[in-house]
Amino acid sequence: METALIKIIETPAEFEAAQQRVFECMEQEIISGSELENELKVLTLLIKDYQARTLAFEEIDPIDYIQIRMEELGLEPKDLVKFIGDRSTVTKILTKKRELTVRMMREFHRHLNIPASALLA
Repeated sequence: METALIKIIETPAEFEAAQQRVFECMEQEIISGSELENELKVLTLLIKDYQARTLAFEEIDPIDYIQIRMEELGLEPKDLVKFIGDRSTVTKILTKKRELTVRMMREFHRHLNIPASALLA
């Protein structure tokens, strides 16, 4: 598969296309060190950069978004263990002592239906 040209995001259309590509990437198996993993990391940085340059309002922190979604779904931290790791990992994520990994973002997107853009913020 040929990787698309990755460049600085300048327009809303390019931003939407980058987000769509992130969604596509998150649906695939991401192998550590692969071109796909690298593409996802670069797109994440470009999306964050665009948001920082263009958004006039403060984004909701990804962990706060996860906690809001958990509340909406009636979930407790123990319910996250089955798809992101052990209780210690869940606690560290929810207390913001550990950053989300690409795999975790994909799992939150898949299991809690959280938009990838919210997790990348």
